[in-house]
Amino acid sequence: MTDLEKKKKLDSFLENKNLPFHKMFEVHSDAIYLLDFNGNFVECNQGFTDLTGYRCEELTGKSFLSIVHKDDKSSMKNNFNKSIHGEIARREFRMISKDETVRTVNTDAVPISSNDGETLGLFIIGKDISKQKELESLVYQQDRKFRSLIENSNDIVSLINEDGEVFYRSPSMEREFGYAPDEVQTGYNSLIHPDELERSKQLYVEIINKPNQVIKTELRLLHKNGEWRHVEVSAKNLIHNEDIKGIVVNYHDITALKRAHEEIHHMAYHDFLTGLPNRRFFEDKLELELNKAKETNSKLAVLLIDLDRFKFINDTLGHDIGDRVLKEVSKVLKSCVSEKDMVARIAGDEFVIIISELTDDQRVINVATNIKEKLQFPFIINNYELFATSSIGISIYPDSGEDIKTLLKNSDVAMYLAKQNGKNHHEMYTSTMNINTSKTFSLQNDLRKALVKDQFELYYQPKVDAQTNQIVGAEALIRWHHPNRGLVPPDDFIHLAEELGLIVPIGEWVLRSVCRQLKLWQEEGYQSLKVSLNFSVRQLLQTDIVETISTVLQENRIEGKWLEIEITESMLIEQEAETLKTIEAIRQLGVHIALDDFGTGYSSLGYLRKYKFSTIKLDKLFVKDVHINEESAAITQFITNLSKQLNMNVVAEGVEYEEQLTILRQLKCDELQGYLFSKPKPVNEFEKMLNKHIL
Repeated sequence: MTDLEKKKKLDSFLENKNLPFHKMFEVHSDAIYLLDFNGNFVECNQGFTDLTGYRCEELTGKSFLSIVHKDDKSSMKNNFNKSIHGEIARREFRMISKDETVRTVNTDAVPISSNDGETLGLFIIGKDISKQKELESLVYQQDRKFRSLIENSNDIVSLINEDGEVFYRSPSMEREFGYAPDEVQTGYNSLIHPDELERSKQLYVEIINKPNQVIKTELRLLHKNGEWRHVEVSAKNLIHNEDIKGIVVNYHDITALKRAHEEIHHMAYHDFLTGLPNRRFFEDKLELELNKAKETNSKLAVLLIDLDRFKFINDTLGHDIGDRVLKEVSKVLKSCVSEKDMVARIAGDEFVIIISELTDDQRVINVATNIKEKLQFPFIINNYELFATSSIGISIYPDSGEDIKTLLKNSDVAMYLAKQNGKNHHEMYTSTMNINTSKTFSLQNDLRKALVKDQFELYYQPKVDAQTNQIVGAEALIRWHHPNRGLVPPDDFIHLAEELGLIVPIGEWVLRSVCRQLKLWQEEGYQSLKVSLNFSVRQLLQTDIVETISTVLQENRIEGKWLEIEITESMLIEQEAETLKTIEAIRQLGVHIALDDFGTGYSSLGYLRKYKFSTIKLDKLFVKDVHINEESAAITQFITNLSKQLNMNVVAEGVEYEEQLTILRQLKCDELQGYLFSKPKPVNEFEKMLNKHIL
């Protein structure tokens, strides 16, 4: 098979979105990447980017050896050839990240094969073990150090007679434990930890009864400074040796080694970021508590906690800020439970709590309510006021399940329903929830087909001149005509589109539909008007978005000035330099840029100067009480005056009452939008309003 044929087969293989590895790409936190048969990068996940600093597109088509440490290139090239010929093995090598940091990784490579058995490439999962290697190195170095101390008589060496009296001790006793030779006249019993004194006496009897044999144990000895030190004791009965005539005992301080082992054990069972127990520790603990509950005929609860919109914090403010939020959340969760309960972090923004010895379900509700109340207060991080609400799913043994798998699955079902019910909410699992979850999954599947089956429709809500009520523009708003559920509003499916990765193609459909409709209205002689549409974060960050807008405008032969793109303040924070460049390029097409929901986000006035918006849309939060709240009126007037000085149009949305209209006119708003004038209408009804010109 030629290279070209292999490439075509690999591309065809990857197009099958039902393959398990596609799901792994989305949910797996470890680094996952695909190599073709020549060892070139094809695809990678976010975990790979987190590990290396490289975005997938930066490495696509390049050899994996380009990020391998120079001393490991030869062996990894050889290992690649073995893997491509079917050998499945774990490899360890050093990888150079984008910032030139050297990281040690473990990788498992599995061949990707065609139907006829031809290897097309490799599917690889990598895990950063740099910290583990550092600790292993530390343990190894400590071990060598203490062995060297033994060889150089730095350990404590003592000679004890058959009556248990010490008649020789090495000078290192003072150096290692702080005691001068005359401070320990008798044996070491006074220094042995009380919990180990009886064992040490039994050990002495064993040593007496087994001459010439080396007997080893571990004890804790009291340092002069009051600290209990771990020592490895090695003893040999040489009482009958004419030269020695005593028991030779060597005391080797292993305290540091013990601590290193404890740290490694802690890392294996705890989350590195928050210090909480990890999934492995959690599952072990839950199994233990389940066994106890079965033996005592008691109940326990599992609370699965997922942070609402945490991905937005990561995407807009970066992972450093996100990590700090996770640390703060972990503190809040620990403060809401007792010491005997466990709080663990089992995934990126997922936490779990075990409440054992449960006598009353109300205790679980109280914990969930307490979490909700405490998370209502913002975290102040880098001068950002950040909120991290949570959705909590609760399952109870034995009502919700009798094994780990079932309890976790059902708490996940309950948590998902909590999100569906508006987030910042908790739900207790009931058997009927599986039916609701099934309905949601069904809606997701239907949404995947909606574009192909042409089930979307655009409604248009007019914008009117604040002084004359003349229609001067409109906002395009998407609706979904579901074959069984009827008209589905965007609030019920846009979040699903985000989760499923469909928001970009749906957004492009809206763009094309708006431009096509603008052209139709122009050809049919309707008044020229500007139509706005909303852009998502993902749309704006698409590398080809400017080209796409330009192409759609040209295909429909309309000028960019009749199109307005609405973005929110939060979208300006992530990759600010790139966002500014993209917005400026869109402006060069003649397209207007509007800042939506102004005043509800980060509200940096610097954005107004830097991005040169055509329009500012006042959020309905201020508009709803502008006629009765002096603060809202003052804020509205400030924004209006500032916008006038910066030559920006001001649109007030959410206008519902004549009293609001009167105030907004007095405050010199340019345009108004809201139910007072019209709800969003389908095209034919909107055209009837256009014929009237004035509302």
